[in-house]
Formats: sequence, structure tokens, C-alpha cells
Amino acid sequence: MMSDYQIALEGIKAELEAIMLYENLLKKTTDKVLAKTLGDIILEEKKHVGEFLANILDKDADLLNNGIDEVCKLAKMIDVDHPACRMKL
Repeated sequence: MMSDYQIALEGIKAELEAIMLYENLLKKTTDKVLAKTLGDIILEEKKHVGEFLANILDKDADLLNNGIDEVCKLAKMIDVDHPACRMKL
């Protein structure tokens, strides 16, 4: 049986795969209406990723905070002011 965390991760995986598919199709189309449709779908899929992430973070806020800490350490090493370093949950 899958945990809620695993279900959310599978949801993110599916949404990211869909985004990549639609982005590839968008690059190939010459039809303006189809391109707009694909662009709108891509934005919706990205919202879905955010929704799944929100569910994961609800259960494990340390996941994001630890990731931010690591990115900030790396950014500082190369003297980059990364936007993530200005946020904390």
C-alpha cells in the first residue's frame, strides 16, 4: 500500500511527464490556436505540481527548508544571491 507521501510523489512525476510532453508538442506545432491550448494546459499542469508539493510540504516542511539551506550554501560559495535564500517556511 502506498503512503500519502508516495501518492503525492507519483502525482508530481505524472504531472512533470505531462508538462514535458506538452512542451515538446508545443515546439512542434505551427497552429497558433493549438499552441495557445498547449500553453494553457502546461500552466494547469504546473499548478497541479504545486498542489502536490503543498501536500508533501504539509507533511514534511523540513523537506523544503533543508533544500533551501543546501541551495543557499552552494549559492554563497559562488557569490550568488539566490531568491530561495530569502524565504523560509
